[in-house]
Amino acid sequence: MKNKIIFIIIIGLIIFGFSYFAPKKQNQWRGIYYPNGDILDSSAAISSPIYSTFKECKVWTKTQLDSTNNVDTKAVCTLNCKNPNDFTILEDCEEIIRSWPMFPTTILLDNYQEK
Repeated sequence: MKNKIIFIIIIGLIIFGFSYFAPKKQNQWRGIYYPNGDILDSSAAISSPIYSTFKECKVWTKTQLDSTNNVDTKAVCTLNCKNPNDFTILEDCEEIIRSWPMFPTTILLDNYQEK
């Protein structure tokens, strides 16, 4: 009986050790800039490099938005998208932070708090 308890404790410690010390998933933030404001026109979209934080992505998107006088431009920061090279399908991203209020509940670049 004592050996079974020790065995269970050892197995538990091994499982805990693997889960605790396993590499954590790295966040992948990517900015997408739509210079003509058409979010469905992926041929005109400009993609940022991959960033590890929202703040870096926000700086990139703000720089793109500030570089033009066109008020119709749009930009987003996306988190961990399954299809990171398809700029028209953003529904498969964990987060989509927009520069414009697409819906009443849209989270905007200026008021998003990274978790």
